[in-house]
Amino acid sequence: MHNAPHLFRKPAHSLSGRYQNASEVLREGLRLVERREQLEAAKLKALQEAAHTG
Repeated sequence: MHNAPHLFRKPAHSLSGRYQNASEVLREGLRLVERREQLEAAKLKALQEAAHTG
């Protein structure tokens, strides 16, 4: 991403009022990705089990 580095120089308050700095924003983003992956894995497991049982 060519323009991405400028995001790390912005004051945290310009990103969101709930974060103190860019590091907190990145950590929250990683938590959201991990949560989404967990949900997708659970959905896949449920679909596989449903397909197996018919």
